[in-house]
Amino acid sequence: MNKPLYFSFLLILLTINSFSQIRFSGEATTEAMISTGEKLPFWMYHNKRGRVSEDSHLAAWISGKGVYDLGYYSRLEVGAGILAQDGGKGGAFIDELYAHLDLEKVYITAGRKQQEELYNGLSASNRSILWSLNARPLPGIQIGTNGPLFLSGDYGFGIEGSWNEYLLEKGRFVTNAKLHHKNLLLVYRSENLFEIKAGLQHFVQWGGNSPRFGQQPEKFEDYFRIVTGQGGGDDARLGDQQNALGNHVGGYELFLAKTFRDFRVELLYNHLFEDGSGRRLGNTPDGRYGLYMETRDKDQIVNSFIYEFYYTDHQSHTTSGNHKFDNYFNNGMYNSGWTYENRILGVPFFTVNPDAPGIINNKFKAHHFGIGGQFSNYFNAWPYKFMLSLARNDGTYPRRYRPKQDVAYVYFEYGLFRKFLDLDLQLGAEYNSTNSPLYGIGIQASKRF
Repeated sequence: MNKPLYFSFLLILLTINSFSQIRFSGEATTEAMISTGEKLPFWMYHNKRGRVSEDSHLAAWISGKGVYDLGYYSRLEVGAGILAQDGGKGGAFIDELYAHLDLEKVYITAGRKQQEELYNGLSASNRSILWSLNARPLPGIQIGTNGPLFLSGDYGFGIEGSWNEYLLEKGRFVTNAKLHHKNLLLVYRSENLFEIKAGLQHFVQWGGNSPRFGQQPEKFEDYFRIVTGQGGGDDARLGDQQNALGNHVGGYELFLAKTFRDFRVELLYNHLFEDGSGRRLGNTPDGRYGLYMETRDKDQIVNSFIYEFYYTDHQSHTTSGNHKFDNYFNNGMYNSGWTYENRILGVPFFTVNPDAPGIINNKFKAHHFGIGGQFSNYFNAWPYKFMLSLARNDGTYPRRYRPKQDVAYVYFEYGLFRKFLDLDLQLGAEYNSTNSPLYGIGIQASKRF
């Protein structure tokens, strides 16, 4: 997004805040971390919204938003945030800068807006195996539904979905590339609060200027081709636009949920594909499988639990045809792969190559556990979060890890103080069968205003 547009959003925010009917809120956070090695343990920097790098020691961000009620069901929200850290490339960055129009049933968002955190922050990938909280939000336009749109009332059959267009960073292998994303879910909800959702996610990297194949097509007919899923997959490495256009990533999704009097349970499944064999389920059983439970009363020693199993070993390697394996999140045309600012966009068990564009580990099995809750008395509450991930990494089909890596990632977060500010202790550990163990400790202080 260009600078004049950023300044326009800032001007809107300042103008809105000048009216007394605007509700203004914000948050300032500072985080200090130290590790026994050159980088932090896994969960101390992954899924931190791009705010913490693997070699960070200090990070700080501040954000604010103004909300103006347009009517009983509609509102306009404008927000901005700045991030600074000493890790990665270091320096200051735009953390958020957006305008969000909420019209009860649908929304429109323009700019760079952080995603909503789901599953009490315990999941390894948040909403989807393809779209995690591991990177900064992408700038763009988002149009979608606020939950399911039912044919009548709040029960029965309905749909939910979104249509999104983003800009990718200039510093990637194919400069000025774009990202199209859409999803559609069919929904059924009964009056006794049983709900089932099933549908599809589809992402496409397209356009831009490749140092190997030159300027990529960006006309309306080309956009129509990428939206309808024509071409893509490994054929894109040929640079033959008659056969392939864009780097397609997608998956099928299924969610089953039941709300009881005191708790809620959800079963979830994410498939993933990058070509025709995956769309035909030729890479089964690859995907994400999960169980999530949460209590209605948050004042519990254990108020939420998640278990997730991630499996990417198959990659259509037994499927008939010329295709030998899927090589997830890598692409011959868009060499930076499924990344943004060199951070994986999907679940962070995929490993980005630190020395060249692309992914060096996309063949793995991982078990992930998360527990959340709080200790409390009449006056105080001390929330906590614990996560444990156990994985076996095998590299990629073209380049296997020899020996395979057996890894364990441990993370514990505990709320030390909840008064005029929030003070949290963070502890992390990373064990790898091919490397020395890592241990880390951090302190985070947050103030809402």
